[in-house]
Amino acid sequence: MGALDQKLRAKDTDGKGLSKEDFTTAFKAIVESTPAKFQELSGFAEYTPTLVDNSFITKSTGLTGGSVDYRRTAPIPLSNLGSVIKIDIGTFGGSIAPIAYYTSTSIATGNYISSSEITTVGGSNPAAGQQLTGFILTPPANATHVVFSSHKNFNLKIYSKTVDQATKDGQTAFVESALNVAEGLYNNYTNPFASLSPESDKLFRRGAKQAAIGSDVQPMIIVAGQSGADGRIPVANAPAWLTSNNNKIDNYMMWNRTTNAFQSYQLGVNTGALNNTATTFAFDIYFAKAWLDANPGKKLYAIRQSAGGVPISEKGVNTGNNNYRWQPKTELIVSGQLSMTNELVAKIAAVKQFCTNTRLRLYPLAVLFDQGEGDADRAGDGAVADYPVNLANLFSFFRGLFQAPALPIFHGTIVSGNTNYNAINTAINQVDSLDPFLKAIDMSSRQTFLDGLHYDANASEFKGQQMYNNLLLM
Repeated sequence: MGALDQKLRAKDTDGKGLSKEDFTTAFKAIVESTPAKFQELSGFAEYTPTLVDNSFITKSTGLTGGSVDYRRTAPIPLSNLGSVIKIDIGTFGGSIAPIAYYTSTSIATGNYISSSEITTVGGSNPAAGQQLTGFILTPPANATHVVFSSHKNFNLKIYSKTVDQATKDGQTAFVESALNVAEGLYNNYTNPFASLSPESDKLFRRGAKQAAIGSDVQPMIIVAGQSGADGRIPVANAPAWLTSNNNKIDNYMMWNRTTNAFQSYQLGVNTGALNNTATTFAFDIYFAKAWLDANPGKKLYAIRQSAGGVPISEKGVNTGNNNYRWQPKTELIVSGQLSMTNELVAKIAAVKQFCTNTRLRLYPLAVLFDQGEGDADRAGDGAVADYPVNLANLFSFFRGLFQAPALPIFHGTIVSGNTNYNAINTAINQVDSLDPFLKAIDMSSRQTFLDGLHYDANASEFKGQQMYNNLLLM
């Protein structure tokens, strides 16, 4: 944890996150009390790279891609940039690696180590993007070269400075923390849900304070929701490609909360579900299959947080599935009921420790969410009326967990026909319309079920494949 973040936590006396105004006041006070630290920013010299127009680095492969909207640098030896590197950059699109590290001067998959995320709010309209300034790099220890990719609408400037290691580890560490938190998290965050829920901004910050996994090297997804995400499709309906491999997906690395380790997804052994040894599956296996087929030899990591019948709302009686709730405002959950967000945060903390121990580096690829029936069934308690705000708050919390305002989120619509269920679908589409990085998967043409509520294998394959297809568009 950075020094700045520790001091900001001390200002958050109620543990509910700082408002934007409170954060600004606290941040200024902390900065003004340590002027000597910020003097370390002086003395940077601009480095002039060789630029390659109409080209960028693809995050998933480390290879070049083409676009008239982008430019990239030729590979730059890190030894040319000194011991402290600072950049100004602006990017669009989840498939592009703004900062890509290599073990040699050659841009090749075999030399590609990782990409560093700089998440901006953007889309097809360049005016929606943001210029990031003063971002300080922390290259992987084994990296020898770096390539920067940036949208042409933004400045791409590189600054370097040489200081002794003791100074960098001491005084400059505070500056790095300040810049990353203030510019990378707070100042560059545009909240798409502000008009719907003024509290969602605070929920994002609350999530950001509780957990974060550094974005590097390997992609990780969150599979979350209720029974549709937990898995209800029996092994008898599993696809041949799964059953022929002993119901196992070798490179789909699911977090096993029992062993506190990632291991291959396998029915009856490790599914990540509430019953980890269940022999039933969900739509995420089709997303994983599509991603792995497109990225041969790579691994896709996942954390599942799911249980049947769980509403977001804290209202009404909930006697099933250990009284779980998805409400991110955990102070509203009554005593005796359990928080899905707290359990997810605990899993992320365990994953962070695992990554530290094993030197595994992960970046958040997407959230695959499937939920809504639990709230539809509590319409009389106000859960349906509250659903748009609750959903916006929950999605803001998810993004805050990874300090990624543009983290893609996919949410399948639920069974249609019932008035309350239709209202939930309307709310899902309403929230989707506010955010280019959120996509509702319309299931109205795939109303085939196991039991009138849970989608069957064919419908679930459609859902998982559509989530993957839409990821490619972001």
